[in-house]
Amino acid sequence: MVPRNRLHKLLSDSFTASEMNRFLACPVYEDVARASLPFETARTVDYVFSVVEALERYNLVDDAFWKALREARPGRVAEIDDLAAAWEQEEPGEAAGGDVDRVRRLVDLFEELRPLLPQGNESERVLDRLFQEMVYLLDREATPPLGRGVWADRLGERLATYAWLHNQVPEDYLLELVSGLCLNESDPFGQYWGLRVVSRIQQAHPGFLFVEPIQAALRAFRECSDSADRRRMTEEILSRTLLALPAS
Repeated sequence: MVPRNRLHKLLSDSFTASEMNRFLACPVYEDVARASLPFETARTVDYVFSVVEALERYNLVDDAFWKALREARPGRVAEIDDLAAAWEQEEPGEAAGGDVDRVRRLVDLFEELRPLLPQGNESERVLDRLFQEMVYLLDREATPPLGRGVWADRLGERLATYAWLHNQVPEDYLLELVSGLCLNESDPFGQYWGLRVVSRIQQAHPGFLFVEPIQAALRAFRECSDSADRRRMTEEILSRTLLALPAS
């Protein structure tokens, strides 16, 4: 298990959500507390996920953090020491890999957490926050971040591609995006964010959906989708395309 995932598990096993919130109740962690899910309503696993995400964003997984954690949970000092050492060993590779390397870690965490999260609004909020973190990290990347993009086997890798496309509109990738979404994306969460990205691109550049293969792929997706919500989203995209067609 990668160190980030181990930290999530350690904190989830060691703290309730309210205990974790009290741990953050000092000035250095004010930004982390504000960026995390509301501890009063979130499940511990969801709240801790958002805490780990914020700690890393603000570069606060440092010596002071490990010291505070040892003081808060003295019975787990050996486990904390081992994790701190593993975390430090990860840092040189992470620094060299940059933001894409962090996205790979988010993909791994997504794949590990997804089966453990029950259906419900709070779980969807956790997954949405993970996607938004990918969007943030991939803002300046010029090429698709991982592997086979929209054709990847793992949902997390496909989400990373949708997050990359959320920030830019490379014309030579649009047909591949829609084709992959319509032909390869079977996960409801992936379909939702894939359609959100198509809708976003369409609103910025309405002409791209005038291409018949793209319209045909979307129509086929609409007809075979077993979700009323996805059908509605697809219908809205197609309807806006018709309204944007130039007068003949």
